[in-house]
Amino acid sequence: SSIRYKAQLFYTKSIVVPNKWTVRFAVTKDMNYHIGNAQREMVGYTDRSELTFSFQESEISLQIAKESTVDGWDILPHQYPCKIVKEDVDSYGFYNAGLPQCSIDLLATDVCTKRLHHKIYIKGATDPEFSLFLNCYLDTMVEESLKTSDSASSSSTSDSSKQSTVSTELISEVAVPAPDKWWMIGIGLGIDTSTLNAIDQQYRNPNDCYLAVFDKWLRTTVNPQWETIIQVLVTPAVDRHDLAVKIREKHSKQED
Repeated sequence: SSIRYKAQLFYTKSIVVPNKWTVRFAVTKDMNYHIGNAQREMVGYTDRSELTFSFQESEISLQIAKESTVDGWDILPHQYPCKIVKEDVDSYGFYNAGLPQCSIDLLATDVCTKRLHHKIYIKGATDPEFSLFLNCYLDTMVEESLKTSDSASSSSTSDSSKQSTVSTELISEVAVPAPDKWWMIGIGLGIDTSTLNAIDQQYRNPNDCYLAVFDKWLRTTVNPQWETIIQVLVTPAVDRHDLAVKIREKHSKQED
């Protein structure tokens, strides 16, 4: 088929189960109208990636097992086989046809020690190398990535304080004192406007918007640093030098 289609991955992180993600793999025609409708249906999902392809066969299928474990992460498709039928994609937007999609849970096991970056091939497309990556991170890894490396500060910090989540720190140190800046901070952190629009439609509370923004940033950044937050805070669009000073004092990082 010469018709182009758009495959999109949408992520959401469980707020109930630690270290659990749900990914939805959705396919539409490569047309703005259909792509936009899919994104509106996935408004609660705070991250998105996409790629374009053509069908070689009447369906495409994700080449994953019914249950598997990779690098300590359980990969659990909601349906098996995990496939998308071309006829369903062509019908989307007509006669109340639903969005063709597959859902996958990603759950860290007790022995998991690193983020998941796992390639999955997709059978049935014209490109035999057509594939996607599943990406997610551990809650504790986020804390380790962002915590200060100042040894003097670390030695005086209680164990209970070290266990506080980075999300809580970001909310208390950024969101609470600057509730009206979440959008511009999101822009400064490199989050695209379509994701920010989805967040804006989904949440009314600024703290919830901040949580979604920080979750997106932490999940897609290889080495998140407090210095990045500081640099965003001093941009003209945000203009919160006072917060930048306070955060730098608390989370200063030795350059030696």
